[in-house]
Amino acid sequence: MSQNENLKKISKGVSSKWRQGAEYRNKNRWLIYSSKIARRVLAAIDGSPELNQAKLAALLNVSPQHISKIVKGKENLTLETIYNLSQALSVELISFPTYKWNETKNIEITVESSSMTVILVISITMNITPLFFTNNISYDLFGGSSAHYVLNQIDNSYLEVL
Repeated sequence: MSQNENLKKISKGVSSKWRQGAEYRNKNRWLIYSSKIARRVLAAIDGSPELNQAKLAALLNVSPQHISKIVKGKENLTLETIYNLSQALSVELISFPTYKWNETKNIEITVESSSMTVILVISITMNITPLFFTNNISYDLFGGSSAHYVLNQIDNSYLEVL
């Protein structure tokens, strides 16, 4: 009996679908991300003694079968689903590294008069991307003797204005 005949006899004529599965995984590289998110979800559930897949499903108002698909790592998750999972688990499932258009600048302006010195510290966080531009500005005002103390603690190089 040949090897092929022997394999057909052992498998009872049922052919394996390993090749189709491998081709599907190779073509759908997003499964790598889905698998990583699934592992983080499972770790968060395992780390919380009062939480299980059924309770997570109830929190998210989805079926337990849907959670089962998610933790198998084969579900193509939307950003909304990832966000909802993150909120329910109190865990960040995806993170975003810093990038070159995200920087913080501090501007310190000194105003002096004969009676007192005032230092205005302005922090500007600039988020610039090709799609949008936002500024977050905060400031602190120091006056009188505390301003003199702060001024004495600051190197002049910090007083540059952008």
